[in-house]
Amino acid sequence: MTNDNNPTSLPKPNVEFVYSGTPNSAMTAAGIKGILVNPLNAGAGPFPPIVSDAQWVAACKRLLEQESPEQFLVNLLFILRQALGTLEH
Repeated sequence: MTNDNNPTSLPKPNVEFVYSGTPNSAMTAAGIKGILVNPLNAGAGPFPPIVSDAQWVAACKRLLEQESPEQFLVNLLFILRQALGTLEH
């Protein structure tokens, strides 16, 4: 993944965006990580929180301990783009 304004090489997202109503049997580890990193689940914007701020921060802190900050931020940006993109449909 590169940005035309800054050709720095970034890691690829290693999360999946999980749509509401996805059955548990279809969940993957990448999907669960995508759920954890999604700030909309903590009540960002017009969305009601399904986890507390403390729970979301704790989950993200744990992810940051397991992967690089660059990977975490790439994943966060990917999930936000996917989540906000679904609002247009």
